Amino acid sequence: MISLNGIEVKKLNNAHIDLVWENYSSSNTPIDEKNLNKMVRSVNLLNENTTALDASKATKVEVASLVKDIDFDEDTGIFTITRKDSSKYPIKTIDTKLEKLAKNWTFDEKTQKIIIELEDGTLRHVDLSSFIAVFEFINSDTISFYTEYSGNIIKRIHWGGGSIIIMNNISLDMDKISELVCESDLRISKISVNAHKTGLPPYSLSVSIEQGEKRCYIKTAKEYDSISIEVETNDDAPANPLAEFIIKTKGNENITAIVKEGSIEEKHLRPNYLADIKIESGKAETAARSAEENAKTAESFTHGGTGIRPEENTDNAEYYKNEAKKYYDNLQQTGTVTGVKGDEETTYRTGNVNLTPGDIGSPSNEFISEYFVPGYVSTMRSTVEEQGWYRIAESNQYGYSSCVISLKRSYNSPSPEYQKIQLIGVHNLQKFLVLSSLSSTHIWTKIREVWDSNDSKAYIEIYQDRNTLPNSWQITIEEALSVGDLSTRWKAIKATITEEDKNGVNVLASLNLPENFDLDYLAKKDGSNVSGTWNELISGKSIRDSGGNIIKDTYWNKEKELVVSRELSIGTVTIEADGAKMISASPNSVTGYKAIAAFPSRLSNAYIYWNSCYLRESSGIASIDAALKNTSNEKKTVSVYATVLYLRAQ
Repeated sequence: MISLNGIEVKKLNNAHIDLVWENYSSSNTPIDEKNLNKMVRSVNLLNENTTALDASKATKVEVASLVKDIDFDEDTGIFTITRKDSSKYPIKTIDTKLEKLAKNWTFDEKTQKIIIELEDGTLRHVDLSSFIAVFEFINSDTISFYTEYSGNIIKRIHWGGGSIIIMNNISLDMDKISELVCESDLRISKISVNAHKTGLPPYSLSVSIEQGEKRCYIKTAKEYDSISIEVETNDDAPANPLAEFIIKTKGNENITAIVKEGSIEEKHLRPNYLADIKIESGKAETAARSAEENAKTAESFTHGGTGIRPEENTDNAEYYKNEAKKYYDNLQQTGTVTGVKGDEETTYRTGNVNLTPGDIGSPSNEFISEYFVPGYVSTMRSTVEEQGWYRIAESNQYGYSSCVISLKRSYNSPSPEYQKIQLIGVHNLQKFLVLSSLSSTHIWTKIREVWDSNDSKAYIEIYQDRNTLPNSWQITIEEALSVGDLSTRWKAIKATITEEDKNGVNVLASLNLPENFDLDYLAKKDGSNVSGTWNELISGKSIRDSGGNIIKDTYWNKEKELVVSRELSIGTVTIEADGAKMISASPNSVTGYKAIAAFPSRLSNAYIYWNSCYLRESSGIASIDAALKNTSNEKKTVSVYATVLYLRAQ
């Protein structure tokens, strides 16, 4: 047995036994007991199956409720279901409402509404204001809230009495005004508002009266043209015959909170307020005492007689006034001024005398205009105590503004120092020259000119090599003018610390500053303007033979230069960050001359500085040694050049 829809059904057996009959003369398929019994068994099985089907078949009642057909309408979204017996089971429909699904939507900026188009073509309007939360401000024991409104006044009504005010046919642009505010001098007890349009019956508008009964709100109707308002008040006729009722568009609403007068109690104050009051009271008493002392001091200097200063009775304003009066009175008694003359004049003048700068020995205005140039000198005072690079002057360009830098440092551990340097700039070529220096303690060791592309300015920077106590710097820039206008001149600025390496900053020129140096160490080509060692060397007086004869006068060919110089490329070297290195080279041979000294000439990298450069001779072989220092925090490669001095040998 098997179960079909809850009904037990006998499983049907296969009644057919396949047998292929052959014609006579063949003995394979005889009509005998075996084959005939097969036929009998098949007939019996067919009979059993037929009986089983008849017992388990569905009745007409059972078949009547079965579904015969299902139809779906794509336009309406409705399913139609038909049963076998439609007379007993009526046709059933199922509406899916597909035609109510949103097909498209737009936004109406004028009405601030979303318009949704449904599948069946109908439109639905959604007001965005329904999505906005309304904030409610509730007064407390200490805080009170009130609202101020703004808007354009549409109509102003004046009345002098009566309890009812009627305003008819107030024309409005209803399509643009969604809400009105009505304000009155009197309390509003009742208000009715109707909207009108030709061909339409009056429409009663929604009115909301605010607490306080002197303001109400009217929701307008956009399809109407005008409104009429009837206002009723229970107040007596106003004393002012021009009491007003104002109709205006609703604008911004400003909520203001105020503290109610007399509502603040001790519980609202922070716990230590009494202690703070006592502290402030103590400060006030101290200030009062100080004011009293100051007043007594002022009295002492004004009149004396307070006893707080020695000799105050003859050292006060009143005493000096009286003494001046006595002097004036004596002057009046002894005579008047008989003449006036300046220090540069020889005779006295009387009457209305005009003393000019020349009369008293001062430069004239014309002289000052001719010989004193604005911007020629710029100076600034600063206080510095930290190690590092400092910007001391600035200019809006570079390459055309040469100048002289004077640096003076006061004594405050370490002892003072003075440096005077000239900056020479011609287009893309810049260099520093030391004019003089004198150091009790040498801490200004380097100077450089940089261009900062971050603010498009050139700066002169000085390096202090250690931390010190606060030292005063006097920075003076002479010859500060540029060939351009005043805006491009060099200007001294307050010393401002900066970074050694900074993005956007390029070093244009740099120089190691000597500890002590002046022009006496230099010599002209002809041997003039020299002193000390150079005086003896250039003049040849220090070079004599064993008999005391001056070699210059006795042996040398005076047709040739006594001393010549040549620039020597010592080589190229790479120095690690913040490291030092020594590089050496042999001097070039100059016929008739012998190398006697070597000096720093130039370096190809502004971050590399000279520590030393000198000529050394060992076993008759000369060598030029240069010690270099990398001042940056990166590995740098530099080409090194020295100037070699040669002395005439014959």
